[in-house]
Amino acid sequence: MWLLTSGFLVLRFTDSIFLTQMVGVAATIPIIPVGLMIGIVVDSFDRRKILLFGLVVNTGLALVASALALAGVLAAWHVIVLTLILGSVMVSNQVTRRVFVSDMMPRDHLVHAIALDAFCMMTGMMIGPLLAGALLDIVPSSNDFNLVFVYALIAVLFFIASLFMRQTQPQAVTGSSGLTLWSTFRSFGEGFRLVAGNRAIIGFFGITLLFNLLYFSHQPLIPVFAEKVLEVGPTALGALASAGGLGGLIGLVFIASRRHIERKSMYFYGGTMAALVFLFVFAASNIYLVAFAALLLAGVGVSGFSSMQSTLILLSTPYAARGRVLGIQSIAIGVAPVGSLLVGAAAEFWGPGEAVRGIAACGFVLTGLWVIGAKQMRQL
Repeated sequence: MWLLTSGFLVLRFTDSIFLTQMVGVAATIPIIPVGLMIGIVVDSFDRRKILLFGLVVNTGLALVASALALAGVLAAWHVIVLTLILGSVMVSNQVTRRVFVSDMMPRDHLVHAIALDAFCMMTGMMIGPLLAGALLDIVPSSNDFNLVFVYALIAVLFFIASLFMRQTQPQAVTGSSGLTLWSTFRSFGEGFRLVAGNRAIIGFFGITLLFNLLYFSHQPLIPVFAEKVLEVGPTALGALASAGGLGGLIGLVFIASRRHIERKSMYFYGGTMAALVFLFVFAASNIYLVAFAALLLAGVGVSGFSSMQSTLILLSTPYAARGRVLGIQSIAIGVAPVGSLLVGAAAEFWGPGEAVRGIAACGFVLTGLWVIGAKQMRQL
């Protein structure tokens, strides 16, 4: 809801494709610094309290955005700065939540637990943009009241989530331990040595890097495609942005219903390559229904990537180091802002369709080459 509303707002205020893409850059640029540090914190402190703190901060950010819109002073730079802070919190949430799931579930149920966690995330990716687009269309736009309403609703939903988190009790609770400068460097070193010695994890990280660099960078441009290529309004925009989430739900229902999954890595890299193929189809189409179907099928592919990405790493990592390894994974995820900047600049110069088709084609070829060379990864 936040990303679609903020992208819509920046495009409307500035009519700049590049500045609209900066919303996505702001959301993802904290991934490397925050991800690395939170990995150590997650292994040392109560993960439930970390998640609860993040939800409270996000509630406050949404209230600030709503108040600024109500006062009539909300500007594009406000949205980008607030998104930068929200992105930092969401990176913390992403790393902490995946390890928190392993606190709640025994090892033999971890695959399905992570799949259900991804299912919830995909549900949000489907419902959030759909709801935001509809509200931006339905709620009166005079004095930006529709923006006030949507940001206020986001605040309410984050607050409700914090109430649920207060009631959640894991089976294993991580006690607080003091962090010193030496222990922080030592934890970093242990995590990097563990990753460097595991060629399968290196294989996972390579695909994660390529996918975040060359797939997710299209998402902030969906408002641009809706307005300038497909020529549809906010409600249809919301439906288009939710298509990937709907496809992800379909894929995750299938994965979660499987009793035993032999070749987990096949879901991981096969889903990645399928998503890139359908992203190319989306960028090549100027027909709304074809674009919607392409993003839906790309979302099915993303379900394989998202459900197995953390699962395979958690299963390949000692329990005490899981937070650090997922934090180090943030380096691979952290290339997303680079991809967003490149795609934003290319879209400004050549057009959004040409830019996204180019990254999808490059992503498919490079991922295929990496999979061929990552023998240890393919064995899992």
